[in-house]
Amino acid sequence: ILLTVFALSFLAVRRATGRMQAAQTALETLAGTDPLTGLVNRRRVLARAEEEMERLQREREKRPDAPPLTLLMLDIDHFKECNDTRGHLAGDQVLREVAARVLACTRHYDVVGRYGGEEFLLLLPTTGFPEARAIAERIRRGVAQRPVELDSGPLTVTVSVGVACAGTRERTLAPLLQRADRALYLAKQSGRNRVAWVEGENAHD
Repeated sequence: ILLTVFALSFLAVRRATGRMQAAQTALETLAGTDPLTGLVNRRRVLARAEEEMERLQREREKRPDAPPLTLLMLDIDHFKECNDTRGHLAGDQVLREVAARVLACTRHYDVVGRYGGEEFLLLLPTTGFPEARAIAERIRRGVAQRPVELDSGPLTVTVSVGVACAGTRERTLAPLLQRADRALYLAKQSGRNRVAWVEGENAHD
């Protein structure tokens, strides 16, 4: 009888522990997810970026020519105008649709996060500049190829993308983020709906 009681108690505790672990995992996932787009949120995407930079440094200690980490910083063009003329609900529709189109243009191991407002941050692990630029162009075209169908009617949406590939001297995330931000600013200043990048002191679009 005691053995039976012990076994039943053990199974009950095990089930309860499993439920608690599942609930904890669900809470952690929820805490790292942007509720509007379903992408990872700013805190989580930055944490992943830090992890990828640390991984890159370990790889470079073994192999100096290890493929770098590349960041894409993406901004929806004229988003404020969309909110002002179509309303915030339409703006939410645009954000969700752009998020879906960006995801459709990336690889399964890339990380796409909502960085804030209408900005997105993409992590492209083990990706050099030529491939990263091709992905950025694919995203730009994928967003612009057809209007977003809003309740108030179709709306053509475009994005600007800044590309920054981790240089051999960059050992922390901050300078890489700064270059991605400068590249995005260049893309917007150059007319929007384009991809730009900054390497060292040289800027191109």
